[in-house]
Amino acid sequence: TAATAAASKRVFDVNLRKPFIDQALCVEHARGCWLLKLNDEELPVMAEWLGIEATMDSRALAEATFAALGCEILCVTRGGDGAAIITKDGGFIEHPGFAVDAVDTVGAGDSFLATLLDKLLDGAPAAEALERACRTGAFVATRQGATPRHDRAGIDTLVEKK
Repeated sequence: TAATAAASKRVFDVNLRKPFIDQALCVEHARGCWLLKLNDEELPVMAEWLGIEATMDSRALAEATFAALGCEILCVTRGGDGAAIITKDGGFIEHPGFAVDAVDTVGAGDSFLATLLDKLLDGAPAAEALERACRTGAFVATRQGATPRHDRAGIDTLVEKK
């Protein structure tokens, strides 16, 4: 069933928080997972742990990290500047994010990831899933609190950055 197939996919949202960082455990969990999510500050840390020099541009760094870990999908979030994903099937895809006035960013990343997973598991193309995830994360950042009521019309009216 679809539920069984989805349950077999391992997702790792790194969330490095000092002093609770275990390098070996993070790398172990990242290797071979279905989807690995890092933010733009965590990407060079993970790359260095893998022996990749973090001196290259962010796309090359993401691609090298993706190749070294053997995951199906690597997602790098960039806060208000959108996100990028790399997939084995579709290559490198990025989205610039949305122009919003952030009120409270707590919960925006979790909403982004939940939406990305929902769309990907539902079979949406990676670019569509990434766009909707960026849109939802941006919307959540415009509201107070980590779990605001989602307003589909409000989410749909956000304007993409150029």
